[in-house]
Amino acid sequence: MNVANDIDNDPSDEPTSNREISSGTWIVIAMFAFGTILTTTLFIYWEMHTAPYRPLQQAIVAEFPKSKPRVEGGQRKSHKDSPMTLRVVMSVLFDPNEEKNGLKVNSTIDKVQELADQHHDLSGFDMLHVHLYHTPPEQEISQKSIERELP
Repeated sequence: MNVANDIDNDPSDEPTSNREISSGTWIVIAMFAFGTILTTTLFIYWEMHTAPYRPLQQAIVAEFPKSKPRVEGGQRKSHKDSPMTLRVVMSVLFDPNEEKNGLKVNSTIDKVQELADQHHDLSGFDMLHVHLYHTPPEQEISQKSIERELP
């Protein structure tokens, strides 16, 4: 009996044509698929949620550069009887809480309401909620919210 021949002809050393994918590989594939599905779902939701208000956001940016506006509309989900509200959140270059800036705050709100009327159908909304915030460097954020009933 030749030991060298037995080692060379060991059937366990031959490559197999039916390779199995390990469970770790399946887990990685599942994680990538899950992440892709979640990212796609979030993108579609956000697109549908913000698309109707994009023209108004662009008009606000054109009127108030560096305002970083975000516009949303609807009711509070927890309060079905709450009024339909158009919400605008935007940055301003002044402190909205200082009394000397009261005229600036009112003129900003007036202009936002005018732009909203031009770029969006306000007939379905009862309230305009504008949230102004100012972020001075290395200081606390100053913010103010104003609600107006829409005609």
